[in-house]
Amino acid sequence: MSGHNGIYPPFIQMLIARIFEDKDKNGSYRSNQYYSAGRISRIIADFLINQLKYLGEKIDIGKAILISLVSSYGTKAQKSLEEVSRESLLPTVAVKNTLSSLTDLRLVRNVNGAFEIAHDFLAKIISSELVSSEEREGKKFKELLSSRTAAFPATKSGLTVAEHLHIYKFRSKILCTDDEVKLLLVSNLSGNGPITYWTKRYPRSKLRGWARHLLSESSREMAQAACRFLIKLGEKPKLSVLAESFSDYKEQNELSLYISDFATRDDIELLIALNKKRAEEIVNSSATALVKLLGVSDEAVLERLAKSNSENLMVTCERVALKLGDSAELRTVREGLSSRVFWQRLMSIYAVSVNGDRSDLAELQGLLQGKLSQKLRRAVLRSITRLATRLQDDGILESNLCATDKFIVENTISAIDGPSQLLSVDRLFSLYETYPFLVSRAICNMSQLSDVPKIKEILSKVPLGPSTRELVYAICRFGSPDEFTFLFKLFLDYREEISFWNAFAVVNRISHMATPAHLPLIEKVVGAKEFWNYYKDGNRPSPRMPLGDYSNVYFIKRLAGTAFGRIATREQFPIIFKMLQHEYWIIRHAALEAIRNHGNEDDLGELLEMALDRPSASGGLVEALSIIDDKINAGAGRIAGS
Repeated sequence: MSGHNGIYPPFIQMLIARIFEDKDKNGSYRSNQYYSAGRISRIIADFLINQLKYLGEKIDIGKAILISLVSSYGTKAQKSLEEVSRESLLPTVAVKNTLSSLTDLRLVRNVNGAFEIAHDFLAKIISSELVSSEEREGKKFKELLSSRTAAFPATKSGLTVAEHLHIYKFRSKILCTDDEVKLLLVSNLSGNGPITYWTKRYPRSKLRGWARHLLSESSREMAQAACRFLIKLGEKPKLSVLAESFSDYKEQNELSLYISDFATRDDIELLIALNKKRAEEIVNSSATALVKLLGVSDEAVLERLAKSNSENLMVTCERVALKLGDSAELRTVREGLSSRVFWQRLMSIYAVSVNGDRSDLAELQGLLQGKLSQKLRRAVLRSITRLATRLQDDGILESNLCATDKFIVENTISAIDGPSQLLSVDRLFSLYETYPFLVSRAICNMSQLSDVPKIKEILSKVPLGPSTRELVYAICRFGSPDEFTFLFKLFLDYREEISFWNAFAVVNRISHMATPAHLPLIEKVVGAKEFWNYYKDGNRPSPRMPLGDYSNVYFIKRLAGTAFGRIATREQFPIIFKMLQHEYWIIRHAALEAIRNHGNEDDLGELLEMALDRPSASGGLVEALSIIDDKINAGAGRIAGS
């Protein structure tokens, strides 16, 4: 027994003690009593378990140590003093003292500096009688984590979603090694489960080192997660890394925020490249960054912008020139109007509109009579518009807006970028049929709160296509709860297909106007079966979304879901939890916003069970768990440290 050859004398003593205890009143002991007692193995185990009473006040520590020394399968597990302390969640000194007592009681033995249960059958008894079912499950996943960690350097195979979530479920019973936390971080960055519960005890510097290492050798999805993790830890990743990691169209909003937050002068070349892209939000944020970063000394870059034929870069060049013109001496700007250096002349033409006077307006008018390149002519027309607007020269504006030359009209409208006493929504809208997008954008730029009723009237009459999007944005600029109601009902009732460009951006802006008062209106959509599943038009179940045209179902779903997530409280969490599993990522993200605003520790249990029920389709649920885990634990431990 227990590795000994022959008969181990203490076991004979234990058997004799049990025989003496079980003998009948006549002093007899029969074989059936021996078998009923479980034979020698059970008799020995029972004797040893009863020895725990001699630990006195250390009995609970002793039980915890014995539990740590058995596997989830009821076998012996040989462990060092440190491992026993870590798994039992007890101080090393207390474990060391109690192990000495357990060794004296023949419950534990020391094998070359490690400890194990003294008898195989005793391990089974401990497993069945001291280990609760919850502790047994916790042990199982602790062992799984340990085995996965040991194999990871060779296999590069991490945890599954289900495994990570089970480990998180028993997190209070699992104290991890550094390598195990690293594996959990890999799993977290793969989208499999929370991490902050374990990382809160580590300094930021160590966590940043781990994340940087993973960033250098990971997939695109993990690289994104590693970037977010580093940013959460206070690090500023290189914009080039962020641009490569967040290059997908649907990630443009996130990348645009990173451009705003992290762009430096070292990124100017990258910003120029990003400014040429089609993604609207990337174009806008890269342009804003270039305007902020560039100065008069950046001659080579300014020349590149001026010579570029990219429409985006031409607009950015214009914005840079206007910013520089605001701080430059007017005399210097005027000298540039006649410069033989193309880029200097172009930039000066734009810049003079900022602080120029009527003499500059007259000079620009004179330039139009001469021979100019199309790019210079464009700049002159736009500067004339800005100067005429600022100087309130209605005659010039009216003349250019009524010109037969489309180039003149287009550039006049394009330069309307702020409120004007000379222009009205009605005046601009008269040009809408010929220049729909330019007029809509100009109205958005120059409109004021008093113009909202007129813009709403226009939206009620025109087709809701790409060009009308800017009119919607104009309402959103000043939008009150009434404007959300107007737009939501307008879209529901519209009897043709709504075809806004970059619908995600439209939905995002409109949903910011929603308030809890809109819940009954939004619930007419969210409460319909077709909000949750796809149905063909001829097979729609009741209750139906109140749609004027069923082709708008996708747009309305996105709008209703995003608005609902923004205004939801804990009272709406049953729907929010369901939205976390929606097929549309934009609706899942809206639900996550509600979790971020109102989720707390009370939600972990239900979210865990939902995620474990369908691990393969639990992406939104896992993100919600990670958000709450971070809210609970981010303020503790290492987050406050370096």
